[in-house]
Formats: sequence, structure tokens, C-alpha cells
Amino acid sequence: MINKDNRILVSGGSGFVGSYLIRSLIDKGYHVRGIRRKQSNLQMLGDYASKVEWAIGDVLDVTFLDEVMKDVDKVYHSAAVITFIKKEMPQMYKINIEGTANMVNAALSNGIEKFLHVSSISAFGRSENSQMLIDENTEWRDGKYNTNYAITKHNAEREVWRAQQEGLNTVIMNPATILGACDWSGGTGAIFKKLADGLKFYTTGMNGFVDVRDVVEIAYRLMESDISNERFIVSSQNIEFMKLFELIAKGLNIPPPKIQAGPFLNGFAWRMDRLKYWLTGIKPVITPETARMASHKFKYDNSKLKSYLNYEFIQIEETVALTCAKFLESKDEEKGFAFFENAVPD
Repeated sequence: MINKDNRILVSGGSGFVGSYLIRSLIDKGYHVRGIRRKQSNLQMLGDYASKVEWAIGDVLDVTFLDEVMKDVDKVYHSAAVITFIKKEMPQMYKINIEGTANMVNAALSNGIEKFLHVSSISAFGRSENSQMLIDENTEWRDGKYNTNYAITKHNAEREVWRAQQEGLNTVIMNPATILGACDWSGGTGAIFKKLADGLKFYTTGMNGFVDVRDVVEIAYRLMESDISNERFIVSSQNIEFMKLFELIAKGLNIPPPKIQAGPFLNGFAWRMDRLKYWLTGIKPVITPETARMASHKFKYDNSKLKSYLNYEFIQIEETVALTCAKFLESKDEEKGFAFFENAVPD
């Protein structure tokens, strides 16, 4: 049954998080209006794409945003660009920072009841101290481990906090690296494909990881709660990349990578990926930024979220096993993507 008394707007509706979020909201009975570009690929939504009230436009278009937020109650802002390719970075800065400023300004103008911003753990900044446990009180520090993407997400959050000071009811969630069935050609999906294609190297780093189903369920619970003007780390576990690769290899029934990649191999790998990009146009998985981060340990504290919502995360072992099964299934069907049928945790 459609809940017409509570209209939801989702930006980035065709993306990884946005598509899972839309499917989850529709299953819960909400009327969903989604923002997408004309050329957006809706494959991750499957049959749900026809159930969305689509608004075709761009978060850089202030007039469009003002119109699309009329008669909307709540806004989930998940639209963002993630890239480590130099020539794409100016657009990432515009979409992630200016686009977020436009979104919160339109929300203020239209009296939106609540605005949830999907940020990233990278917005906290990444310290050179590998023993440091990062939490919501960690202050941003400039440094070599902050990617351009991290800088854009940090500055996007500043726009949200500014809007909060101007009267907008906001909440920010900072997901860790998100895993789940998705497009295998990019993002974390490319990690599964890279290993399936025979990746032999692993790195010594560590990062936080979370299931996409946890991300969308937590987004919903934060939106429907009385929690206001807070930010939350959304991370299930801190896992070493070597352990993650072993879990993926087990799920794909292949040998795990055996060679530790030091500075030389990391440098060689990103140069080879760049060369392949120049020759084929296939976006690189390994870049100077990702290679630098892959050998460092970043650890995140999820205790604030667990305390506020009394939430129990899906274990990453379960996430990886199911994602691998979906990868193999889609490979057999010669599809370059897959998705979990249930968009929320069981």
C-alpha cells in the first residue's frame, strides 16, 4: 500500500546506495520520487524502476531542485561522484560540494521536514597514525592519505552543517566501504571481478566495511527517528585487505592472492592500470591514491550508532559469501551486475 502522506525524495537513485534505498522504501510502502539524469542506467533497480516517480535533472540545477522538492516531506541525498581519475575530479568537486549546497538550500526553501545526507568515512580525514581509532569526534586534518574524494565529502558535510545552523533538520551518515551485489565494473564490485580475473597481490592495509543492506536500513531508521543534527559512522567491521581477499577467494572458489605488494609493486600496479585505461578506456581500479591507502590501516568506531539505534550489523563474512554467489550467478548468466533481492537485512 502506498503511503501518500509521506513523500520521499531520493537523489542518486540509480547509484549503488540509491537503488537499494529506493527498493527498500518502496517495499515499506512509501511513494518515492527519484532524481536521475536522462542517461542514467537503471539496471540496479530492476522492476522497481517503473514504480518510481522520476524527476529528470541535475543537482547543479537550482531551479530544477526547487521544483522537485515541492510537496516532498523528507529527502535522502545519496548523489555523489566517486573517482580517482584526474580529468574527472573537477566534476566530482562540483557534484559533491556544490550539488550538496544546492540540495540543502532547496530543502530550506521548501520547508523539508528532515534531510539525510549520505557522506563517507573518508570525510573524517585519514590520520598517518595507524593505531588511531576514528570516531565521530575525530577532527579533520590535512594529509597525504586524504583523497580528493575525501576532500569533497568533507566540504559537502560543511554545507549540511551550515544548513543545519540555518534551521534545516539534518542527520549525516558516514558509511565505510560498502559491499554487496552491484555493477562489477566499478566501485567495490570491481574488487570481486579483479580477484576472479586472477589478481595475485594483496596489500597490508585495513579499512572499515559494511553491507549495503545495513546502509539503507540504517538510513531509514535514522530518518524515521527523532535523532537530529548528528553524524554516525556506519561500519560493520574493520578488516585487513588480506583477510577480505581471502574471504572473496573462498567465495569464488579460487586461490587467494599470495604475494604481498610493497611500494614497488603498488607503484607498478597503478601505472599498469593507468596504461590500460589510456589504451582501452576501462577505468582503473588501482590509482596512486588507492595504492597509497591500500597499505595503511584505518580503523573506525561504530559504537555511537549501535548505542543510538541498538543496531546489530550483518557480519562481513556473510556479506562477502552472498556477494560472491551473486557474482558467479551473474557471470553464468553473462550479466555485468547483480543485486540482493531483499534490500534490507533479514
